[in-house]
Amino acid sequence: TFPNRELEYRLVSADTSGEFEVLALALKPGSTTSQLPNSHASEECAVVLNGQVIAEVAGQEYELDPGDSIKIHRELPHRFVNQGAVDAEMLIIISPPTF
Repeated sequence: TFPNRELEYRLVSADTSGEFEVLALALKPGSTTSQLPNSHASEECAVVLNGQVIAEVAGQEYELDPGDSIKIHRELPHRFVNQGAVDAEMLIIISPPTF
C-alpha cells in the first residue's frame, strides 16, 4: 500500500511464486494509476467491483462499471482512471506476477 496517496494496491493472493497474482486496487475520485499509460511484460485481467473506471489501453478508452472486466495483453500501454465521484475498487489478475 501507499499511505496518503490517491490509490492503494494490496496483494490479495497468498504469494507471488505461481503463474499469477491477484491485486486489489482502490482509486479515489479523480485519481489515476499513472500520469501516462505504461506497459510491462505481464497480461492483466481487471474486474471493477465498485465505482466507475476508465481503462486507457493502447490509445483507446473503455468505460467500466461494476461487474465489467477487461483483459490487457502484455506490452500494451495502459492505465486506470477514476473520473467518478466515489471511490472505485478493482481486482486485477496479473500473469506472470510483477508485484
